[in-house]
Amino acid sequence: MKHIFLLLAVSFLSITVSAQNEKDQEWTKLKGKLKQISVASDGNAWGLGLNHGVWQWDGTKFNLKKGILQSISVGHDGACWGVGVNNGVHKWENNKWVRIPGNLRQVSVGSKDHIWGVGEGNGIWKREGDRWVKVIGQANWISVGHDGTVWGTRVDATVWQYVDNKWQKVNGELKKVIVNNKDDIWGLNFFNQPVKWNGTSWDIKYEGTLEDMSVGADGTILGVKANGNIYKLN
Repeated sequence: MKHIFLLLAVSFLSITVSAQNEKDQEWTKLKGKLKQISVASDGNAWGLGLNHGVWQWDGTKFNLKKGILQSISVGHDGACWGVGVNNGVHKWENNKWVRIPGNLRQVSVGSKDHIWGVGEGNGIWKREGDRWVKVIGQANWISVGHDGTVWGTRVDATVWQYVDNKWQKVNGELKKVIVNNKDDIWGLNFFNQPVKWNGTSWDIKYEGTLEDMSVGADGTILGVKANGNIYKLN
């Protein structure tokens, strides 16, 4: 009987160590340092460096682009928008930034047809054609998926979903929410842990903490640590 218990104990220890090793190996460190990241897909991601410089991931490495921004977002179709340090809105077009009328402090791009932002006084705006349309409510952070799904967080950390032209409160508190599509909603809690919405609450999905993260349309996940280190989920 003692031998059986010993065997079970060894097996349990082996499984525990194996599971821990798997958690340790979940994230692969990439070259470079960023403060913000936005992912379209595995071969296309954009980020902001520690000095607000703009970088683009080509699937192998980050390449420096023109511009100095405080917010950047890329949609699943490659549409990329940014907000300058003076709150001016810019669109990446023909290998350069084109100034777009309007001012924001944060922009979120799901695709060329789904662009939202947060402006002065935490006002919410969405792009319709060639103009910005004011949306009811306030947000500290907004995120739109490639299917048009929109979620946001407020200054009090409450989480909200935009449904039928109105905001509906969702369980939990987050620093920021990250939307891929209606079935793939992520966030960072106040411990900076990556969490995922299960339909009723937020599940902690991976070991470690992140300062920012983004989920691409193909499921690619990139994250940035507080020290600027960049990681990709295996």
